[in-house]
Amino acid sequence: MLSKSLEDYLEAVLILKFQKEVVKIKDIVNFHNVKNSSVINAMRQLKEEKLVKYEKYGFVDLTKEGFYKAAKIYSKHKNIAEFFNLILDIPSNDALHIACEMEHIIKYECVYKLHNLTKLFKNDKRLKERLGKVKEIKSNKNLEKLSEKSLVCCQEGDKIFFYGFSNEEVRKKLQFYNFKKGEKIEIKAISKDGKVFEIYYSEGYYSVSRDDAMYIIIKEIK
Repeated sequence: MLSKSLEDYLEAVLILKFQKEVVKIKDIVNFHNVKNSSVINAMRQLKEEKLVKYEKYGFVDLTKEGFYKAAKIYSKHKNIAEFFNLILDIPSNDALHIACEMEHIIKYECVYKLHNLTKLFKNDKRLKERLGKVKEIKSNKNLEKLSEKSLVCCQEGDKIFFYGFSNEEVRKKLQFYNFKKGEKIEIKAISKDGKVFEIYYSEGYYSVSRDDAMYIIIKEIK
């Protein structure tokens, strides 16, 4: 059984082969940002395991068995990263880092299930919508930290969060709009004279006068 380090080196050879016709020791050194001696030692061990073809000062290539094993490791990495990024909404770079750590300990059966779950979310419209709602709720958690301003200060194309009303009469007047705190609103258009704001949010399209827009408090999406 290969160590975590050797699996990383084997996977690196495969990834580099995707990028260039021939792989050199210095390519792997740059890929992992390690010493030349570390890579040479790893290649010697992989050669003993009959997973790579390597001669001193020569190119590095994968054997048939080496390619098969590297492809399985890479597939694990890719599927785990996609799951964390798409389903759990983990930033891409962090998801890749997590996958790099997990790929050495997680069983293929588990990765297969993660892959199927990711595929289910990607292909099912209702599940995708629910996932989008979860991400929206997550993004709204930091709403309180954002600075406030009036909707009248917005420009066409702006996407903002509804935060509340600064005038009770305007709130009652626009209550049928059913605005909810944290609701995303997009400014679709503003009349040439600036007196009417065309907005869109989950309930549909609406027109808001400039006088009313002055009392609609929003927060900008960062």
